[in-house]
Amino acid sequence: MEGEKKLFPIDFFVERTILDYLKKNDFKIFQDIKNAFNLEVFDFNNDLKIPELDGKVVRIFDKDMTKKCDAFYKILQEISVYYQEVKKTKTSIFSVILLVPEGFFL
Repeated sequence: MEGEKKLFPIDFFVERTILDYLKKNDFKIFQDIKNAFNLEVFDFNNDLKIPELDGKVVRIFDKDMTKKCDAFYKILQEISVYYQEVKKTKTSIFSVILLVPEGFFL
């Protein structure tokens, strides 16, 4: 229907080292964020993969764009805590890749 907005999830790739950090409490942070923002979906998307990279795609979905963005910001804050710990002892670089749907414009 014309004029109707399409609802897209926020999908982002997180490499294995970050996942290992996040799973220290059985990914409790995922459930905490899902509950805090009352999201429809905040989980791994096993259908999407990035060849040659070791990690997983996380999907955030809700009809409310603000809740999706706030949840994404919160998980980035958690990853930032990890980064602050890692940069003290290691020089390795890690990646978080935001996957943007085709045809999506801000």
